Amino acid sequence: MKNAFNKAFVALPLVAALAACGGGNDDSPTTAAPLSEGGTGKVGAAADGRAIATAQASATAASDAAAAAVGAPFQTDASSRFFILGNDINEANLVEFGITQRADGAVVRMDNLSLIGDDAAVESIAGDASFAMGRWALGIFRLFSFDQPITAGSTGYHYIVFNGVAAFPGSGSYTCDTGTFTAPSRLSGSGQLTGVASGTASLSFAPAGAIVQSTIQVRANGFLGTQSFSTADTPLETPDHYLKTPGFVDSSGNGLLLTVGAAPGNAMRVVVPYQVPVRGIGYRGIATFVCTP
Repeated sequence: MKNAFNKAFVALPLVAALAACGGGNDDSPTTAAPLSEGGTGKVGAAADGRAIATAQASATAASDAAAAAVGAPFQTDASSRFFILGNDINEANLVEFGITQRADGAVVRMDNLSLIGDDAAVESIAGDASFAMGRWALGIFRLFSFDQPITAGSTGYHYIVFNGVAAFPGSGSYTCDTGTFTAPSRLSGSGQLTGVASGTASLSFAPAGAIVQSTIQVRANGFLGTQSFSTADTPLETPDHYLKTPGFVDSSGNGLLLTVGAAPGNAMRVVVPYQVPVRGIGYRGIATFVCTP
């Protein structure tokens, strides 16, 4: 199903998202943050009073690994959007009210969603001026005033914030790199809490829009799971749009979502939230690939 990023955000408690994201092959919008179908709103227009500067929160010293993975703080603009994935939320939205990014590159607030608590921990941190990603692994997930603990050993919440592109070219093929991944986390069942992800992506353009393909592999519990998807039959008409498989919100973990954002210079970014089953156990994460002409 093809969707457009929506500027609306519905103030519903997190528990309301459980039915929408918990299972089945329902391809309807999520309850916690409804997504417009087809969409008439354009990403490029900023809302009045919109926060477009990244707020820098105080934090402990960045780890060497995080410092190596984050080239620069993320710089929001009028096109910035985010995905956040967890067992009880699956949301895509424009950034309306700004973000908070720690000194180590971890984003701990996107609009009205935040990670709080003295034990707050973020893993798989990566980014540069055009994107930031990671996984909220420990602490308290806050949606407006509703708090939900993120306990050790839980799935946590994978996120990515990234900027949009003004327009797609009418033709051309791009070459994509080997990708950057959050460590995929187990949705349910037993076995390894996190696995190891790898994958590929391709990006080309035609008058009908962007043709995006991605294959994600997850290795966990000694086995390998694979999930592939392409927009060849339904190209992304504009940078506003993304396409997801019907099973993307299935708790068993079976599907991908594809969209395109900005990358440094004249490159573009393929963004792939995914759910990959490994021997019947679903693993969820986010991948992104930088693609150059």
